[in-house]
Amino acid sequence: MIDVGLGEPDFDTPPHGVEAAHQAALRGETRYPPTNGTQEMRQAVVDKLKRETDLSFAVDAMLELLKDADMVVHFGAYGAEAPFQTILGPNIVGAYNIWEAAYRNGVRRVVSAEPVLRSGQQCPRRQRLAEV
Repeated sequence: MIDVGLGEPDFDTPPHGVEAAHQAALRGETRYPPTNGTQEMRQAVVDKLKRETDLSFAVDAMLELLKDADMVVHFGAYGAEAPFQTILGPNIVGAYNIWEAAYRNGVRRVVSAEPVLRSGQQCPRRQRLAEV
């Protein structure tokens, strides 16, 4: 059994993290952020992935497609077991484009029929849960 109830890391917070938290508190940023993160955080993730991969982010194209939409049904993703680099584009970046554009356009209903292969880490089909 693995206890994940407390959620405490097993290392000290790095000094730059402490300073960033301090500066955020001084700016009055003391509440929980939106569940999908702040716009700045989401953009920082996109910028990092653009620097480190050859992936294409098409949020602007999605923004136009979802303009005035009431609902989005998203079926896209790589649906087989695969290494992380294989699923990163279709499963993570593709979903990001849809979700971010829906959020920015105020779309209130998004049906996401994607496989569970977000991380690329799942038990092989033949492996029993008890063996994990």
